[in-house]
Amino acid sequence: MTVGTGVAAYQFLYPRQRMNEFGGKFYLGAASDMPPVGSEPQANVYGKFWLANAEKGLRAFYEICTHPWRNNPHKYRWDSARNLFRCPLCGSKFSLEGHYIEGPAPRSLDQFEIEIGVGRATVAVTTHVGDKIEPPIVPSAEAEIVVDTGMLIEGLPKGDSPLLNRYQG
Repeated sequence: MTVGTGVAAYQFLYPRQRMNEFGGKFYLGAASDMPPVGSEPQANVYGKFWLANAEKGLRAFYEICTHPWRNNPHKYRWDSARNLFRCPLCGSKFSLEGHYIEGPAPRSLDQFEIEIGVGRATVAVTTHVGDKIEPPIVPSAEAEIVVDTGMLIEGLPKGDSPLLNRYQG
């Protein structure tokens, strides 16, 4: 009985997110299996993120717009005709890199941390340094890509966006 109580207490006090469930880690496979640089982002329905491979690297954007529309979260979508993310509810626009372009959103897109693994070691992660969120550097095509939906990085304020007032389109 004591052992059973101890096991139950352990499971209660140390909950674990299952793999490939929102709030946990999503194992996407080898870097060679990722979409090519500049291609349209891919939606991951279970992870609630968009995976984008832009010029600077892989990013996993949380699918919820950063504009709090009457405390009712809403999803943005990829607009392939304009090559940008666009929220159908508030009209905010964001680049493939997640940078704020225009609209009522207060900041750029929120991102999940991406981990790059080689063997059993994590060799790189998404970093937030000053006014930049840097994607991890992928050392080889065999490196494993993991998106941690339990580690949200809030988007930078729209005033820090390099595209503010410069977008043509």
